Amino acid sequence: MMKTNINIDSLNERTAGDRDLAFELLQMLKSDYINELNVLNQSVNQKDYKNIANILHRIKSSVGTLGFDNLMDEIEIVEKKALNFSPSDDLSIEINRIFISLKKHIVELEKILKT
Repeated sequence: MMKTNINIDSLNERTAGDRDLAFELLQMLKSDYINELNVLNQSVNQKDYKNIANILHRIKSSVGTLGFDNLMDEIEIVEKKALNFSPSDDLSIEINRIFISLKKHIVELEKILKT
């Protein structure tokens, strides 16, 4: 499992230090991620690798903005696997691992932003 690590400097740079903006972006991600996981799981079942890559790319951008650098790197690896149409990889396990980590990152950033 990847370590929950938030790059606060990157977050501040991308949001110009605006905590309200950071919190708003976090809430948008938080409200969307369950739906994204459901769509990803459907796409995995349908072997729709292009859609998997597209969704992961969107999520990667969101988590990158919030300073979830390690998670962004992990998403990029899985995105590349999807783009290479590698059926030997069990993307569902990797996607679930990403979303478990995403939830931990969300909780941690909420704590940081509320202090």
